[in-house]
Amino acid sequence: RLNDDGTVPADNPFVGQSGYKPEIWTTGHRNPSGLTRHPETGALWETEFGPRGGDELNLLMRGSNYGWMDVTQGHHYDNTPAKGIRDVEGMTDPILAWGPPSINPGGIAFVASDGFPGWSGNLLMAAMSRKLVRIEFDEAGNPVHQEEMLSEPGQRLRDVAQGPDGSLYVLTDEDDGAILRIEPGF
Repeated sequence: RLNDDGTVPADNPFVGQSGYKPEIWTTGHRNPSGLTRHPETGALWETEFGPRGGDELNLLMRGSNYGWMDVTQGHHYDNTPAKGIRDVEGMTDPILAWGPPSINPGGIAFVASDGFPGWSGNLLMAAMSRKLVRIEFDEAGNPVHQEEMLSEPGQRLRDVAQGPDGSLYVLTDEDDGAILRIEPGF
């Protein structure tokens, strides 16, 4: 976390702590692939690849440790057992975890319009396992439903964003890739 001028905010969680760079906001990440802010709360959300499963959706909270490499719901490539799977003291669990098999998460975006009935506030996640995942949350912010879509093109999906006109844009990751536009059904 940096100020616009590149300086470090004095209230960053690791400022002045030995062994940490002052710009660090959270620790314990393996391979982040998507990052977005919630349009209403401003909360920072992130997706990341786990090892052989254990892909994660995280709500990034100031100074939290997300456990890598000691805590994972995936399997280490050398078959070394993880020290924990979830509910490990001092570590923050993901909001959701997938696999095995891996879902291969990509970019994420919250739906911030009423153009897609019932989707406002839902999180969309592009997945390189050739699908778009829509995640619904209850009033407390807990995920309650997931729907997989857009598997028909058969392409790896890298990113998703909502445009100012309310349309959704999905970027594929192929030699003959594309940007897909999904229009609201007004």
